[in-house]
Amino acid sequence: MAAPPRAATRGDATSGKRECVVGHLFLFLVAALACTAAPSAAAVYRVGDSAGWTVTKNMNYTAWAASKTFRVGDAVVFEYNKRLHDVVEVSKSDYRSCNPRSPVATHATGNDSVTLGRAGHRFFLCGVPGHCALGQKVHIRVAKPKRRSVASPAPAVSPASSSSSSSPPPSSPVPPTSSGSAGARGAGVAPTAQRNGAAPAGAGYCVTGWALATAAMAFVAASGKLG
Repeated sequence: MAAPPRAATRGDATSGKRECVVGHLFLFLVAALACTAAPSAAAVYRVGDSAGWTVTKNMNYTAWAASKTFRVGDAVVFEYNKRLHDVVEVSKSDYRSCNPRSPVATHATGNDSVTLGRAGHRFFLCGVPGHCALGQKVHIRVAKPKRRSVASPAPAVSPASSSSSSSPPPSSPVPPTSSGSAGARGAGVAPTAQRNGAAPAGAGYCVTGWALATAAMAFVAASGKLG
């Protein structure tokens, strides 16, 4: 004769609820990490906007570039008639003198996209004779990435020095221990400044930390209710 099925106990139900909570927390963490890992969207600028890259529409490319904020990772697109124009990237001095004969790079497809991969200044002009002198040139200034400014804490006052200033010195001084002297020295040392070029922690780290902390608190709260 077959044994009757075992009735579900409270422990089985509690275990199932715990597994459900853990599963939801895992999905939450995966979603949070996926959001923080997504790269920020870069902007794409059409040089000259609707006018494009030309000399026939009295386009002021200096004013156009001044109205934009270019950042590392953005792209500028030159759209033009390739039978009439081209795009030549040059040095600053060649840009000023409209000299295309020593190019940094040359583009001639009629629809050229240039990625701004670093901060600094980029100079472009049309290499067709006479066009640069008519204003067909543009100076792109790529802004440096912003860094977070962290205020340095004020140096802490050593307890030993404050106590010695308010009370007379003992008749027989007691030599400090090695650990105590090390602590006194470290208390007055300011934090080391960040090295040049070291990237600060990004916002993604903050979001990730928030997600982990929230998940941990939720798990602890759920465990307390189910236990």
